[in-house]
Amino acid sequence: MSCQHLSPARVPLPTRFSLVAGCLMALFGCAAATAQLTPNPKVTTVAGGFINNGKLATSSGLEQPTDIASDSKGNLYIADGFDHRIRKFTKTTGILSTFAGTGISGFNGDGLAPSKTLISFPQGIVVDSHGNVIFCDTGNNRIRMISPSKVVTTIAGTGVAGFGGDGGPATAALLSAPATLSLDSAGNLYFSDVGNQRVREVDAAGNIHTLAGNGTAGFSGDNGPATSASLHNPQYAVVDGTGNLYIADNFNGRVRRVDPNGTITTFAGTGSGGCAGDGQPATSAMVGMGSPGGLLIFQGKLYITTFACSRIRAVDLATGIISTFAGSTAGFDGNGHAALSSQFRFPTVWAAGLLVDNTASNMFVADGSNEQIRAISLATNAVTDLAGGYIGDGLKPTKANLNLPDSLVFDLHGNLYIEDAQDNRVRAMTPAGPTSTISTFAGTGISGFNGDSIPASSAQLYLPRGIAIDPNDNIYIADTGNFRVRKVGTTGNITTLAQNANFKILTGMTVDSAGNVYVADPPSCVVWQITPGGSASVFAGILNSCGYNGDGIAATAAKLAFPWRVALDGAGNLYITDVFNNRVRKVSGGMISTVAGTGACGFSGDGGAATLAMICGPTGIAIDSKGNVYFSDASNRRVRRISAGNISTIAGTGTPGYNGTGLAALSTNLDGLDGLVVTSKGVFVADTAQNRVRKIH
Repeated sequence: MSCQHLSPARVPLPTRFSLVAGCLMALFGCAAATAQLTPNPKVTTVAGGFINNGKLATSSGLEQPTDIASDSKGNLYIADGFDHRIRKFTKTTGILSTFAGTGISGFNGDGLAPSKTLISFPQGIVVDSHGNVIFCDTGNNRIRMISPSKVVTTIAGTGVAGFGGDGGPATAALLSAPATLSLDSAGNLYFSDVGNQRVREVDAAGNIHTLAGNGTAGFSGDNGPATSASLHNPQYAVVDGTGNLYIADNFNGRVRRVDPNGTITTFAGTGSGGCAGDGQPATSAMVGMGSPGGLLIFQGKLYITTFACSRIRAVDLATGIISTFAGSTAGFDGNGHAALSSQFRFPTVWAAGLLVDNTASNMFVADGSNEQIRAISLATNAVTDLAGGYIGDGLKPTKANLNLPDSLVFDLHGNLYIEDAQDNRVRAMTPAGPTSTISTFAGTGISGFNGDSIPASSAQLYLPRGIAIDPNDNIYIADTGNFRVRKVGTTGNITTLAQNANFKILTGMTVDSAGNVYVADPPSCVVWQITPGGSASVFAGILNSCGYNGDGIAATAAKLAFPWRVALDGAGNLYITDVFNNRVRKVSGGMISTVAGTGACGFSGDGGAATLAMICGPTGIAIDSKGNVYFSDASNRRVRRISAGNISTIAGTGTPGYNGTGLAALSTNLDGLDGLVVTSKGVFVADTAQNRVRKIH
């Protein structure tokens, strides 16, 4: 890892610091500090995670909202998925408050008040005719209900993941990650039992049945019995007025329809990627892989949210013709624009619910990855923000809200720079203490590119995914959606360092003492080296040739599989997290070797040789001054360390879901682990699912 420092003119600090030490270190080079972990380390949150609860909805934060429901008074209920809460938007006041959940993921029983009830990754939500709020408590493998008298009960599932119980009481059935809900006029409840690759029904008598899916992920069965068909990650399921059931068959890139006789067919989508086909029969159109996510029937049309191009499509139920109702390209362009020119960013795998309000005036959209509930006026087609969007600049870092913080870097003065990817910003956090604050260093929050040679804070970024600092005070940003590496000089202005037709998705970055930038390009399966003059060449991997073909060979002849982040040690060796090869690789003298992982995805090996250990999906990486290697073992939800060739776990339980701050490191749940840095004060890691920066110390 190279020396990292920053002029105090770049970030507003309480005091100005001398640059003498920084300049001397930049001349001679240095390595990262050694992390000083206590004998019993703990994990604390240093930035993010604040939702500004109980304020106006447009001044509040959401964490991956997935679905919306409405009661008879027009109040909205939001499944705030990664925040482990159900939120309530009160129509008369515009206030967004917590209706259920504590923010801690878990299960502490039924019969409690909603405010004391633990829930885990809620997704689908509906309100029935009696005023009961029903939601999928996805992480707990249950469907739960909050009565008008504010008591929480389970109405389906035992909490044990599995499949069983058809034909009997839903409360005795086994579910696996139930995700979305809908109701018909008779009070039957339909839900996607995602882990079981089925769509099931809880009838009005409380008994459970399978309506579609044979339990095997795949695509098969059209024109036959729906219960014999294969689905793949089914999401929304809704019923029309004549008894047809429509299923968002997510990974199959289709909407399937089950008629009242139980026969399944494809209603929309070809199974191919993309979003072509407007004006044609829906069966000839593309709705994209990893799509669709949400369905809504309204005024004779089936509305579909699609991840592939972040659009809302509409299929006329009478003619079968598909069109685009809202959305242009994936991203965020602010609010107040026409529906067809607005940018949305719907998540893959998770639902993106739709709802029309009681007055049929607005369609509400769970724009999950933009962390907003947005309203589309059915009269004007204008898009506005109903809830979400809180940032928290100018406040303490723990009073801020982040959206996919995935890359971190420190300067010598202790300022922490956070790549806030889905907010299209780089955030800067001044050193920890009573006066520490967070601010936006680069980006406006709007996805796009508005030119160079302007202040970084006025520049548009598009899903930035990597950041690094060189010995001369320059900051480099992997401006992923713009297919560029950007550079912010000491004047604070931004320029483009490199742009190349072969760049695909730029992520992890580091800089050597000569000013060469190394940047990972996962889908291209290479690590690029970019000279100070902006010339790009392959440093490791074979361009567009992914896989594994061994070690002990030249790095440029070695195959990589989704290299995600990179780091340099004090000797100039480059380390690479080789995600799909389940290895940490090292390039030394132009040759590549494995320093951790056997290639098999799993978790094993603590206390032994790192090369004999199983790791799974490594992401972030950092090296301290003693040569210890720290990496995010992301799929295992742990941070691990390699010291003298042996591997150990320093933080994480392997269990998803936020369970608090200040806990023992080995008792702390960590999710979506990504970039990390090592300082003398501890190991800082980006927890992208929990939208926090955590410190292990």
